[in-house]
Amino acid sequence: MPLLDVNTHVCYHCGTQTRNAVHWDQKEFCCDGCKSVYQLLSQNELCEYYELNNSPAANQALGLESLQQKSSHKFAFLDNKDIAEKLYVYQSSTAIHIVFYLPQVHCSSCVYLLENLHKLTPGVSLAELNFAQKKLTVCFNPSQTTARKIADFLTAIGYEPYFSLSDLGDQNKHAKNLQGESKLRLYRLGVAGFCFGNIMLLSFPEYFSWGSADIDGLKPYFLRFNLLLILPVMLFSAREFYDLAWGGLKRKYLTIDLPIVLALIITFTRSLYEVYYHVGPGYFDSLSGIVFFMLLGRYLQNKTYQRIAFDRDYTSYFPLSASVWKTGGMVTVPVSEIQKGDELVIHNQEIIPVDARLAHGEAQIDYSFVTGESKPVVVEVGQWLYAGGKQLSGNIRVIAEKSMAQGYLVSLWNKSNQKKIEAQPGLENEYVHKASQWFTLVLFLIAFSTSAISVRLQLFL
Repeated sequence: MPLLDVNTHVCYHCGTQTRNAVHWDQKEFCCDGCKSVYQLLSQNELCEYYELNNSPAANQALGLESLQQKSSHKFAFLDNKDIAEKLYVYQSSTAIHIVFYLPQVHCSSCVYLLENLHKLTPGVSLAELNFAQKKLTVCFNPSQTTARKIADFLTAIGYEPYFSLSDLGDQNKHAKNLQGESKLRLYRLGVAGFCFGNIMLLSFPEYFSWGSADIDGLKPYFLRFNLLLILPVMLFSAREFYDLAWGGLKRKYLTIDLPIVLALIITFTRSLYEVYYHVGPGYFDSLSGIVFFMLLGRYLQNKTYQRIAFDRDYTSYFPLSASVWKTGGMVTVPVSEIQKGDELVIHNQEIIPVDARLAHGEAQIDYSFVTGESKPVVVEVGQWLYAGGKQLSGNIRVIAEKSMAQGYLVSLWNKSNQKKIEAQPGLENEYVHKASQWFTLVLFLIAFSTSAISVRLQLFL
């Protein structure tokens, strides 16, 4: 481990090594920004932030400006009422709820600081952080503060919110539907697990042949309780398998859900017969267990898919707004309102929202999102810049040649979606579905053959 220079200081806030330390309250800081954040926390008695983690701000991109400086134009679009209202999840005259995505969240100190945001910012009444999703839900009074002021403050303390074009559209509708389906599957899993556990408990006398159950006359009651417990499993928990099997039949192809449904119905019918005619205990324990474990497997599978899935919608990648150079100065407008001929200012590490030509500056563009090539492309003045590229070296000015809807990248996505739509009716022609059909048919043949052989052997014996 290399030794530190005697003249090297470690920032108390972020842990950065520096030679020119800023001193305050017998502590050393690398810049005025870190010092300002410490002063703010100290004034509000929130220094426990530093006790939860050593150098808690190490992964944050803190600016050098103090909190008292004038806010930038980065979040000026939040002053636009039409844009801001689309970002609100709840709105009234006294309270507004908005969700900020904070990529910098990484430790328990972040949770502590952000959930105490109401102590740091006037007008904020509540702040709740979803650590897994890195989403901060903020409730504030619109008469005391604004969404832009909150966003600027979060940026000043090292948690710059990220907004994308998708936040304005109905793209969250699909995500909400997926979330709703996941919750419904979780409810079905819970019901199946509850019933499975209790059926297993009530079946212990049958498993171990406890004679006391027969003597006391409890066995019939246990069977009736099991019958009552299996009904929610068959009518609610197993509903997913019924819907998928029926959906496959309507599309005229077989799925693995069809034999599952047949097995559930046959097992349930057989169990009802044994319980009603007192010829056996039935198979309620096995039936509920099968439904529970299959639902558990599908739930975990979907959770895995959601974690590794890549959102291929360009709106989740594009910025929400862009800086347009006008006669009176620079203004921030939604990217959907950019017109041909507008002069845009693209800052360092920003995404180019429309196809344009370079007017001023040195452009090094990362087109990895568009082409997959990670090597930056050097663009000279007058050459084309395509939407989706990221500027890597300083600020540049570009002249918009097309609107966002007419861009090359958007056209590629539209063509891709059109191909998916055209291919949808022929879904049964895909290899997976063909294989699934043959697998299900073979499975049925094996099942019927086994049943026929078993019946013949019983008759023979």
